[in-house]
Amino acid sequence: MVLTLAIPVRKLFGLEDFITMRHLDNMGKVLLATGLIVGYGYMMEAFSAYYSGNQYERFMILNRMGGPYAVVYWCLVACNIVTPQFLWSRKVRSKVGALFAIAMVVNLGMWLERFVIVVTSLHRDLCPRLGECITRRAGIFIHFSAPSDFSWRCCSCSSGSCR
Repeated sequence: MVLTLAIPVRKLFGLEDFITMRHLDNMGKVLLATGLIVGYGYMMEAFSAYYSGNQYERFMILNRMGGPYAVVYWCLVACNIVTPQFLWSRKVRSKVGALFAIAMVVNLGMWLERFVIVVTSLHRDLCPRLGECITRRAGIFIHFSAPSDFSWRCCSCSSGSCR
């Protein structure tokens, strides 16, 4: 988040002498370290679910990794863990455009993480025997379908990409 704000502000207000490449390099290292911490957290979450022996915990992790929203989960893993690994290279950390691009991808990954937490927690009924994405509210079964145009617009506005 700091890089997302610092790089445009640095360029917009001519603060290259104040926010130096040394600062950006150090922020890149911090982003790399946090990417490693997030990766460790994801691995511990999966290991704890497996090791606990709790079938519901195990199902939750397997559902995230291979269920209907698996593509979103693996995209968030790619954004939050794989992309920051490019920051091991000093060449990448010394390019302002590359730092900004990586910061934006990580921001996308953080948004996807919140999406996965909410949606994969709610897309199935609480009864584990149900195998499809339905929920029961007030005696009415609702089958989740693809998001509508309105849903996509709300989603894009919540991420700050609309006026």
